[in-house]
Amino acid sequence: MSFCQECGNKMTEDVQFCQECGTKIETTQKESEILTTEKVQRQPLSKKNKIVLGIGLGVAILFGGLYMLGSSYYSQEKVMERFMTAIQEEDTETIVDLAMTEDPNLKIDEDGIQPLLSYIKENPSYLNGLQQTFVYHTNGENLGLSEEIELVKDGKKFGIFDKYVFKLKPYYVEVTTNGKGTVVYNGEQEIATSDESEFSKELGPFLPGVYQFKAAFKDDLVTLDTEKEVVLMNYSDTPRKVDLQLKGHYITVQSNVDDGILYVNGEEKGKLEDGAMELGPIPNDGSVEIHLEKEFPFGKVQTEKVKVKKNTRYKLEFKKEVSEDDLERFITDHLEAAISAINSGIFSYVEPDYDESGPAYKQDKDYMKSLYDRKIKEELVTAKLEKTERVNETQYKLYTYEEFNIIKPDSEPVLKKFNNVYLVTVTENNRIGLHSLVENKEIK
Repeated sequence: MSFCQECGNKMTEDVQFCQECGTKIETTQKESEILTTEKVQRQPLSKKNKIVLGIGLGVAILFGGLYMLGSSYYSQEKVMERFMTAIQEEDTETIVDLAMTEDPNLKIDEDGIQPLLSYIKENPSYLNGLQQTFVYHTNGENLGLSEEIELVKDGKKFGIFDKYVFKLKPYYVEVTTNGKGTVVYNGEQEIATSDESEFSKELGPFLPGVYQFKAAFKDDLVTLDTEKEVVLMNYSDTPRKVDLQLKGHYITVQSNVDDGILYVNGEEKGKLEDGAMELGPIPNDGSVEIHLEKEFPFGKVQTEKVKVKKNTRYKLEFKKEVSEDDLERFITDHLEAAISAINSGIFSYVEPDYDESGPAYKQDKDYMKSLYDRKIKEELVTAKLEKTERVNETQYKLYTYEEFNIIKPDSEPVLKKFNNVYLVTVTENNRIGLHSLVENKEIK
């Protein structure tokens, strides 16, 4: 409603002249704009516009709600809550989804997370400590909850929300054990095999938690194993030292030859190096017997067999080769002693020279008695050792040239010459004994 500025008559909004006095009505631009705006505002929305406006408003509300929900779900507090719940319920799938490590060699899976759950199950206060640390020390993107668990920001989720994960510390162990061929286990999983008698190796990485490490050795002689529970938690130094020494019996076998072959209960175990070899682990109850063998030009020789008991060092020696000088001295002295026994009738002069297990002892004793009874005497003119031959480990053949004067009663001495071959035996203490007369050939 407007009024005539000339006479004050009321007029409708759409007239240009006053109906009472005829005066032209002047309207300002502002009033015109206001009137136009009011007309526009009064125009009703179409159905289509209403639908579009409703959808836009709904989408804005939906995205706003989702953002608020996502901001809450992916917040440090909610991530911490899900992690704690997953540990309590042993929900390994969720734990694996929320965990990470910076060690590229460490794989996080549901089996690998079990040692951590085992530790927390045995130490429930550890979980409470994580929660208290989170409540009282939240101070930004990264939060160290313990020595091995840190809550860290790891990029964005969907490019919008901060992504928080639990960074787990990798642990390494240095395992030491003994016995070549010993197998090292983590639980039932084989993780290493020793390639020397004293073995040390760094193994890992492992997730935090409690582990059962085992070393086991088995062969045809003995079965040994040892097991140790190792807690990889709250430990700053790495690698963690794990001693899995087997408590078996170890021995050193030595010999007077460098390259003898060692046999254990009749089975070949290898060649000595520089006259020695370490052996073990083996039983020490006498069930194991050892000896050495070696091929010589005259054949294969073996040492005595020894049962392994509590000693740690065993010396298995081959019979030493007797020098030719010693053999020559023996046969020369023996022939001189034999002449004395023949001429005196006293066999004890020569008796110590014999290996009584051989036939020469009885044969010579009877022969010397026969000569004495017939009053035949002998005189040694020449005795010379021409050659020696080693027959086996303990016996030698001696090839001699001998000359004797044979003196019968009421007769002139008769010179006789012989080529003889004697077999002598060398005992453990290197004593030489006459075993037999192999050949007796008179030279005409």
